[in-house]
Amino acid sequence: MSKQFSTSEDVICYNAPTLVLVCTKKDPQWDHVNLLDSVLTTQNMFLKAYELGLGTCYMGFLELLNSKPQVLKKIGVPDNYQMMVPFIIGHPKAKQGKGKRKKPEIKEWLK
Repeated sequence: MSKQFSTSEDVICYNAPTLVLVCTKKDPQWDHVNLLDSVLTTQNMFLKAYELGLGTCYMGFLELLNSKPQVLKKIGVPDNYQMMVPFIIGHPKAKQGKGKRKKPEIKEWLK
């Protein structure tokens, strides 16, 4: 694995032009809610990016940046914030087709 990372190529973010870090204020009592809000926010950004013909990818590997506060500070994340969801946005190599919705299959109505 060290050989894979011993390169000048961007092997983590795939040369994507945009890295987005969804961050929230550090507050242990709200960590769970902040994570849920961040994920829902990210989902909406993924959907809008797709609508615009862009590709997105969640970058879970970048979670390690939370243990590197000096790196987060260097890229502009304030000390009292934590990164919740890192992802990249770019132009996909292959053209994306239109999604097809399936008709919902109703198993049971609850009264």
